[in-house]
Amino acid sequence: MDKLEWDNSLREIYVDQVSVLENMTDTDAMIAPCLQQAREELASLIATRAGYDRCAVRIQSIVRGMATRNAIHFAMLSPDPDEFRRATLTLDAEDDRYQNTLIYGIQCMVTGEMYVGGTTTTLEERMKGHRTDHRTDRKVVCTSNPIIDRGNYKAYEIQRWPCKTRREALKLEGDWQRAYKASFGDFVVNKRMEGQGPEAKKAYRKEYRETHKEERSAYGKEYRETRKEEKKAYDKVYLETHKEEKKANDHRPWTCEWCDRTVQFKSRRGHQRRCKLKPISATGT
Repeated sequence: MDKLEWDNSLREIYVDQVSVLENMTDTDAMIAPCLQQAREELASLIATRAGYDRCAVRIQSIVRGMATRNAIHFAMLSPDPDEFRRATLTLDAEDDRYQNTLIYGIQCMVTGEMYVGGTTTTLEERMKGHRTDHRTDRKVVCTSNPIIDRGNYKAYEIQRWPCKTRREALKLEGDWQRAYKASFGDFVVNKRMEGQGPEAKKAYRKEYRETHKEERSAYGKEYRETRKEEKKAYDKVYLETHKEEKKANDHRPWTCEWCDRTVQFKSRRGHQRRCKLKPISATGT
C-alpha cells in the first residue's frame, strides 16, 4: 500500500467515524471539539507514519471517546436533568468490548515509578499506543511519558476481568489505581483516578487549580497579551452587531437593594458608589 492509498484509506475511516459521531448528537457545540480533536490526531498519526491498524483503531477510539465526554459535559450544563441522564447512558450501555478489560502496570526500572492503566486490547497493543503517544506532540500528555522516556521499564498484567459496561471498567481501573496509590504513594505517577464520583472530581479540580495557580495566571496573561488585537477587533464587531440589544439592556430598570431607588442599569455602578444607605462592609461594588 503506497503512501497516497494509505492516507486515503485512513481518511475514509475518519469520515465513517465522523458520520457515526454526527448521528449520536445534533448539537454543533458538542460535535466541534470532537471533530477538531480527531483532525489533529489524524494529522499527527499520518505524519508519524504509525502502523495502519494502530491508526484506524486510534481514530475510532478518539471519536467515540470524545463524543461520550462532550455529550456528558454539555448535558451537565443543561438545566434538563433528563438530558444528563440520557448522556450518561453511554457509560452504562452494555458493550462486548469490555468483556476483555485488562488492568496493567508499567514500572520504571530506573526510579521505581509506576503507572496503572486499563485497556480492552492486548497489553502489547496498548504499549504500542503508549509509545506512539510518547513520540507524538499531543495536547494531552499521559503521565506514563516520563517512564517511557527513560527507555528502561517493565509492563505487566495486573488483572483481567469481564466487565459489562464502560462505567464498570473505569471503576475497576480506578480501584486498582487507588490501591497502588495507597501502597506505594508518590511512586505511582497517575494524577487522575478513574471511576470517581462528582465530589472527588470536584476536589481534584480544586486542588489542581490551587497547585497550578501561578502557571494558570501566567498562561492567562500571555493569552490575553498575544490576542489583544484579536479581542479588540472581536469586541468592536460584537458591539456593532449587538448595538440594539446593548441599548435595551443599558436602559432597563435596576433597583438598589439598599435604598430601593430605581435607576437605569447602566448607571448602577455610579449609584452604588454614592448610595447613602450603602453598608460599610459593601466595598468594591
